[in-house]
Amino acid sequence: MSITTEMSRLAKSRVKLDIAVNNEEVRRAFDKTYHDIAAKAHIKGFRPGKAPIGVIRMKYGAGIAREVIENLVEDAYRKAMEQYDLHPVGKGEITSEIPQISEESSFSFTMEVDVFPQCPIPEYAGLAVGTERYEVGESDVDAELARIAESRAEIEDKAKGVLEAEDLAVVDYEVFSEGASVENLKREGYSYDLKKPPFYPMFQDVLRGKTTGESFEVPATLPEQFFVSDLAGKDVVFKGQIVKMQKRNIPAINDEFVAGITDVKTVAEFRTRILEDMKGHAKNVESTKVRKKILDMLVDKTECEIPQSMLDAQIASMYEEFRRQISARFDFEEELAKMGKTPESLREEFAGDAEKSVRSQVLMREIAEKEKIEVSEEDINEALDGYARYYGADRETLRAYFEKNDEMSGVVSRVVRRKVLELLEKAANITVEKTLPFAEMKE
Repeated sequence: MSITTEMSRLAKSRVKLDIAVNNEEVRRAFDKTYHDIAAKAHIKGFRPGKAPIGVIRMKYGAGIAREVIENLVEDAYRKAMEQYDLHPVGKGEITSEIPQISEESSFSFTMEVDVFPQCPIPEYAGLAVGTERYEVGESDVDAELARIAESRAEIEDKAKGVLEAEDLAVVDYEVFSEGASVENLKREGYSYDLKKPPFYPMFQDVLRGKTTGESFEVPATLPEQFFVSDLAGKDVVFKGQIVKMQKRNIPAINDEFVAGITDVKTVAEFRTRILEDMKGHAKNVESTKVRKKILDMLVDKTECEIPQSMLDAQIASMYEEFRRQISARFDFEEELAKMGKTPESLREEFAGDAEKSVRSQVLMREIAEKEKIEVSEEDINEALDGYARYYGADRETLRAYFEKNDEMSGVVSRVVRRKVLELLEKAANITVEKTLPFAEMKE
C-alpha cells in the first residue's frame, strides 16, 4: 500500500494515527500538483495552461512542497477515517514535526484526533417509569373560556367611583432614592393593571380605593437584579398621581361571541374543542416528562469517555447562552462580580451539566444507529411545517434559509431525537403514580 496507518486509542475517546506515505505516493502528489499549476499558470512564451511540466517544475518546484504536504495529509487522514470507521469530532491535529520532502523522499507523520465515542447502551426495553397524569374537567374549560373572553375585553375609561381589584390605573410617577428623584425612572401615562401579578405588590394595596386626581406614595425595595445596577437592592419611594381610571368590558360568552372568534357556531361546540385541546396538551406534557425521566435514567447508566473537544464545545455553548440572557438586561461583567463569579469559575460550574448533555447526545446517536432510525423527506417536511407555524413563514422559505445557513443537519438531528424518544417511551413500562388536576400542571 502506498499509504499505511497504525491506530492506537488514547484517553477521552482520542486516537493517535501513525501514517507513512511511500515515495510512490509522494511522487504522484508532486505530479498532480505540477499539473494543477500548469493548467492555470501564465508563463511568458507559452499560452495559458500550455507550459511543459519541466518548465513548471523549474519555476515552482521549490515552493510547492508545502501544498503537496497539505494534500497528502488530507488524503491520508480521510483514508484513515474510512479504514478504521472513525467519526472525527473537530479537526485532526498533527503532533509530530513535518519533515522536508522532495520527489525522491517518503513522508511520515503522526496525528491525533477526537472521535465520536462508542458507548454501551443500557437496556431500555421494559424500563420502569412512574408518571403523573393530569385530569381535565369542566371547571378547567370554564377557566379557559373566561381567559379567552378577558383577552378580548375592551378597555374603557372609568369616570366615577374608585379603583377596584380588576381595574387599571393610568399614573404619572417619580422614583426617589435617598430623597433625590431618579430621572430615568420617571414615568408619565404608565398603565398599571391591578389584576395582574404585580412587579411591586404594594402598588395594588395603595392604589385600590383611590380615584382620579389622588396622589399616592409607595415605599419599595428594588430587586437585587434591578436593571439599574446602582439602585439594585436599595430602598426607594414611588410618588405619583392617578391620571385616570380604566375598567375592562368583558364580552359575554355566548354563541354570537364564539362565532365571531372561531369557525364553530355554538358555545357547546367550542367547549368540546377546548376540552380536546387541553387533553391533548396534558398528554404532551405527560409524555415530555416521561421521556425526560427515561433519558435521564439511561444517561446515568451510560459510561463512556467523552472527547474533551465535545465537552469544551458544550460548555462554551452553555456559557454563551447564559451570557446572552444576562446581557439582554444587565451588564454581564457587573452581574458576574455581584455573584462572586468569574468566566472561568462559571465554565467550571457548567462542566457537570455539559458532560451529562454530551453523554445524552452520544446515547441518542447510538440508539438511533442500533434501531436503524431513518429520516424521510416527509419527516423533514413535517418538522419544517412546525417551524413555519411558529415563525409565521412558509415551509420552502424556511428550507431555503436552513440550507443557506447550513442548518438542515440540525433539523435532521432534532427529528432523529424525537423518533428516539418516541421509541424509548413505547419500550418503557410506564405506570401512573398519581393523578393531578389540570390547573396544577407545571410545564
